Amino acid sequence: MDVHHALLTRRTIHSFLPDAVDQTVLDRAVEAAHHAPSHRMVWPWRFTQLGPVAREAIAARAVTIKSKGSALPAEEVAAIRQKFFDVPELWVVSQVVHQDPARLLEDYAAVSCAIENLSLSLHADGIGSKWSTGVITTDGVTYTAAGIDPTVERIVGFVWIGRARETPQVKRPAWSTVLRTTA
Repeated sequence: MDVHHALLTRRTIHSFLPDAVDQTVLDRAVEAAHHAPSHRMVWPWRFTQLGPVAREAIAARAVTIKSKGSALPAEEVAAIRQKFFDVPELWVVSQVVHQDPARLLEDYAAVSCAIENLSLSLHADGIGSKWSTGVITTDGVTYTAAGIDPTVERIVGFVWIGRARETPQVKRPAWSTVLRTTA
């Protein structure tokens, strides 16, 4: 797949098939991610491949967060929990923390580029992905389950990885609506 085609056809996947993703494909994707632009060449991204024990802890915490102190119907609990197991790979992406606010912003931009490189590499190999954020991604339980020290790294989000059950169609505005030209 050529780069332009990959850029135009990659989509965020919300529903995955249970098929395992070959580790070689995952390794190639991390290598592509690691070639993202990095201000000052500091490579601030980190990827954590979550195993079943970590997923279980995060799923249980997601149920607690969603319940807001009230009991949820069993079907809703099962749906929340299953979300963390219906995808072959669930990764945490984190950023090395820096004290300088300008550097922190530059590093976040670099991590975002790395996530896109990861996603495009996966897409080129027929694998879908989704970058997600939210309360559970930055909860203390997620840090603990992923083995991430919040004084050293901050979690940027999850990347869900697997073969797409379906690829959503996205209607975008014309690209000309987002381009401005000045004198």
